[in-house]
Amino acid sequence: MISDRMKMMELLTSAVAAAGGRVTVAECVPLPPVGVYIHDCARVLLPLTGEKRIRFAAGGLIRTGTFAAGEALVTPPFGWTVEEWTSPHAMISLVFRPDCLRVIYIEHCGRPPSPSGPQVFYHTRQPAGAMTRSLLNAVLTAGPESRLRGRLLKLLLEAGIEELENDGRIPVSRDDLDWTRIVEAMPAMLHSDLGREEVAALTGLHPVRVSRLIAARRNQSFSAYKNSLKLEQAEVLLLQGTMKIREIAAFCGYRNSNYFIRLFRQSRGVSPAVFRRRQSGSFRSADGFC
Repeated sequence: MISDRMKMMELLTSAVAAAGGRVTVAECVPLPPVGVYIHDCARVLLPLTGEKRIRFAAGGLIRTGTFAAGEALVTPPFGWTVEEWTSPHAMISLVFRPDCLRVIYIEHCGRPPSPSGPQVFYHTRQPAGAMTRSLLNAVLTAGPESRLRGRLLKLLLEAGIEELENDGRIPVSRDDLDWTRIVEAMPAMLHSDLGREEVAALTGLHPVRVSRLIAARRNQSFSAYKNSLKLEQAEVLLLQGTMKIREIAAFCGYRNSNYFIRLFRQSRGVSPAVFRRRQSGSFRSADGFC
């Protein structure tokens, strides 16, 4: 796993050249099967070679699409995907996190990717700028029949190159690399009883190092960090308003809904039901993607 700004700029340039095919925009609902992580930020997934099969929500249904090189799937905040690893392909992904733009490149051989993470990635020091976010909004809100989607996506990829050009980030440290591995591994653990040792095995790190990095970055123990991520996922589901409290508890890996309610109240100061009533509708962006 390499953090390389210049290499990622080269790969984004290849993505601009490849883009031009179908652009599909996913939706937030229907919700995915239990165990699938729901992302709180928008993403772009674009194969550069081969074909990529992805499940996603669109038109009120869960669909499976096959995306050839140059075809893209764009997911809004609180969207989700289930990627299939059935054929060799290379792909690039842009993740518009609140604190940074994350760009990822992975080559797949037809089997699930290595737990050590993507071959090349880069995080900018700042969130994506206003122009980049405006282009993202334009892609997300363009109608399904709009011929502008493909051109807007190219412009968005070019804006990503400019974001990296303008980013003067110092080389990523070993701690940054190892922390990225932990962050990427944790979503797969939220719906199971797997613990620190399994995360260590998945990331190739020593269990003690996993605990030390979590303590340094989040000031939490492993179990407390895992639980905080589960509660964050519960917040997403509560704000969408389509699942019952007991269903959310089960989705997030809590076998006892009363235990989930008690933990949520201890952490947020209110019950899940009160949280939903107070915050209903506020999870949507100003453009109302979902």
